[in-house]
Amino acid sequence: METSILIAKLLGPVLLIFSVGLLANRSLIRPIADDILSSATWNYTFGFFDLLTGLAIVLFHNVWAWDWPLIITLFGWIAIVRGVLHLMLPRLSLGTEPKYISRDGVLMVGLVIAALAGGTLTYFGYTA
Repeated sequence: METSILIAKLLGPVLLIFSVGLLANRSLIRPIADDILSSATWNYTFGFFDLLTGLAIVLFHNVWAWDWPLIITLFGWIAIVRGVLHLMLPRLSLGTEPKYISRDGVLMVGLVIAALAGGTLTYFGYTA
Protein backbone atom coordinates (compact mmCIF):
# COMPACT_ATOMS: atom_id res chain seq x y z
CA MET A 1 0.00 0.00 0.00
CA GLU A 2 2.96 2.32 0.55
CA THR A 3 3.81 2.20 -3.16
CA SER A 4 0.20 3.00 -4.08
CA ILE A 5 0.19 6.01 -1.78
CA LEU A 6 3.54 7.28 -3.06
CA ILE A 7 2.51 7.01 -6.71
CA ALA A 8 -0.90 8.55 -5.93
CA LYS A 9 0.82 11.51 -4.24
CA LEU A 10 2.97 12.02 -7.34
CA LEU A 11 0.58 11.17 -10.17
CA GLY A 12 -2.62 12.57 -8.67
CA PRO A 13 -1.64 16.24 -8.43
CA VAL A 14 0.11 16.15 -11.82
CA LEU A 15 -3.01 14.78 -13.56
CA LEU A 16 -5.27 17.14 -11.63
CA ILE A 17 -3.26 20.32 -12.28
CA PHE A 18 -2.60 19.43 -15.92
CA SER A 19 -6.24 18.69 -16.74
CA VAL A 20 -7.81 21.51 -14.70
CA GLY A 21 -5.23 23.93 -16.14
CA LEU A 22 -6.20 23.02 -19.69
CA LEU A 23 -9.91 23.04 -18.89
CA ALA A 24 -9.51 26.53 -17.42
CA ASN A 25 -7.66 27.67 -20.56
CA ARG A 26 -9.86 26.04 -23.19
CA SER A 27 -8.57 28.25 -25.98
CA LEU A 28 -5.19 26.51 -25.68
CA ILE A 29 -6.50 22.96 -25.98
CA ARG A 30 -6.97 22.80 -29.74
CA PRO A 31 -3.65 24.49 -30.73
CA ILE A 32 -1.70 22.29 -28.32
CA ALA A 33 -3.45 19.12 -29.49
CA ASP A 34 -2.98 20.00 -33.17
CA ASP A 35 0.71 20.75 -32.64
CA ILE A 36 1.37 17.52 -30.75
CA LEU A 37 -0.65 15.29 -33.08
CA SER A 38 0.95 16.59 -36.26
CA SER A 39 4.59 16.42 -35.14
CA ALA A 40 6.73 13.31 -35.51
CA THR A 41 9.13 14.75 -32.93
CA TRP A 42 6.40 15.17 -30.34
CA ASN A 43 5.03 11.75 -31.26
CA TYR A 44 8.36 10.06 -30.46
CA THR A 45 8.96 12.20 -27.38
CA PHE A 46 5.59 11.39 -25.87
CA GLY A 47 5.97 7.75 -26.89
CA PHE A 48 9.28 7.55 -25.06
CA PHE A 49 7.92 9.15 -21.90
CA ASP A 50 4.69 7.13 -22.04
CA LEU A 51 6.68 3.91 -22.24
CA LEU A 52 9.11 4.95 -19.52
CA THR A 53 6.36 6.09 -17.15
CA GLY A 54 4.17 3.07 -17.84
CA LEU A 55 6.98 0.58 -17.29
CA ALA A 56 8.04 2.29 -14.05
CA ILE A 57 4.50 2.17 -12.72
CA VAL A 58 3.84 -1.44 -13.75
CA LEU A 59 7.21 -2.69 -12.47
CA PHE A 60 6.56 -1.25 -9.02
CA HIS A 61 2.77 -1.28 -8.92
CA ASN A 62 0.95 -3.99 -10.87
CA VAL A 63 -2.00 -4.22 -8.47
CA TRP A 64 -5.22 -5.69 -9.84
CA ALA A 65 -7.44 -5.29 -6.77
CA TRP A 66 -10.87 -3.70 -7.21
CA ASP A 67 -9.98 -0.55 -5.26
CA TRP A 68 -8.52 2.90 -5.94
CA PRO A 69 -4.95 1.58 -6.61
CA LEU A 70 -6.37 -0.02 -9.77
CA ILE A 71 -6.43 3.50 -11.29
CA ILE A 72 -2.64 3.61 -11.02
CA THR A 73 -2.19 0.18 -12.60
CA LEU A 74 -4.55 1.01 -15.48
CA PHE A 75 -2.73 4.29 -16.04
CA GLY A 76 0.57 2.38 -16.22
CA TRP A 77 -0.68 -0.19 -18.73
CA ILE A 78 -2.38 2.44 -20.90
CA ALA A 79 0.88 4.43 -20.92
CA ILE A 80 2.82 1.32 -22.02
CA VAL A 81 0.43 0.60 -24.87
CA ARG A 82 0.47 4.25 -26.00
CA GLY A 83 4.26 4.36 -25.79
CA VAL A 84 4.71 1.20 -27.83
CA LEU A 85 2.23 2.39 -30.47
CA HIS A 86 3.89 5.80 -30.77
CA LEU A 87 7.38 4.33 -31.03
CA MET A 88 6.72 1.22 -33.10
CA LEU A 89 3.93 2.49 -35.37
CA PRO A 90 4.46 6.25 -35.60
CA ARG A 91 2.70 6.62 -38.94
CA LEU A 92 -0.35 4.84 -37.58
CA SER A 93 -0.57 7.05 -34.52
CA LEU A 94 0.13 10.23 -36.50
CA GLY A 95 -2.47 9.25 -39.05
CA THR A 96 -5.29 8.12 -36.78
CA GLU A 97 -5.22 10.29 -33.68
CA PRO A 98 -6.18 13.52 -35.40
CA LYS A 99 -9.30 11.80 -36.79
CA TYR A 100 -10.73 10.66 -33.49
CA ILE A 101 -9.57 13.73 -31.59
CA SER A 102 -10.80 16.13 -34.26
CA ARG A 103 -13.77 17.02 -32.09
CA ASP A 104 -13.21 19.20 -29.07
CA GLY A 105 -15.71 17.12 -27.11
CA VAL A 106 -13.38 14.11 -27.13
CA LEU A 107 -10.57 16.24 -25.69
CA MET A 108 -12.88 17.70 -23.05
CA VAL A 109 -14.11 14.26 -21.96
CA GLY A 110 -10.50 13.05 -21.73
CA LEU A 111 -9.53 16.05 -19.61
CA VAL A 112 -12.53 15.58 -17.31
CA ILE A 113 -11.62 11.89 -16.85
CA ALA A 114 -8.00 12.89 -16.13
CA ALA A 115 -9.21 15.49 -13.60
CA LEU A 116 -11.43 12.94 -11.86
CA ALA A 117 -8.65 10.34 -11.77
CA GLY A 118 -6.17 12.96 -10.55
CA GLY A 119 -8.56 14.18 -7.87
CA THR A 120 -9.25 10.63 -6.72
CA LEU A 121 -5.54 9.75 -6.54
CA THR A 122 -4.73 13.02 -4.77
CA TYR A 123 -7.48 12.43 -2.22
CA PHE A 124 -6.46 8.85 -1.43
CA GLY A 125 -2.75 9.62 -1.61
CA TYR A 126 -2.91 12.42 0.94
CA THR A 127 -5.62 11.06 3.23
CA ALA A 128 -4.51 7.43 3.50
